[in-house]
Amino acid sequence: MQDLVSWRQALKAGLEALSQGKTQDIGKLVESADLIRLRLDKSLPLVRRAPMAKDYKEIMLDIKEMQDTLINELNRSSHLVKQKLDTLAKNRSLMQGYRKSRKVYPRFLSKLT
Repeated sequence: MQDLVSWRQALKAGLEALSQGKTQDIGKLVESADLIRLRLDKSLPLVRRAPMAKDYKEIMLDIKEMQDTLINELNRSSHLVKQKLDTLAKNRSLMQGYRKSRKVYPRFLSKLT
């Protein structure tokens, strides 16, 4: 139960960091949530059915909602970054079209040629 609560807290902190634009914190929090999830994957099959199944279900539903929100926001943010990079690449290629590359030819022909 404690792992589920800490997983939920890590996801809440990740959502807060995302809303504030702290990308470094998001990476750290996602890694810690992933470690907790792996630990839960190993321990949950060993746990017998407990009378607190309702509490587990509510926490898992909260976690699912938060993860869905986090994934959607990260996808939206990455799409915005891709659009900006595409615009920059397009502008860069357009700017290269304005450059005039003139070759300078010699005024006089050499007798050797």
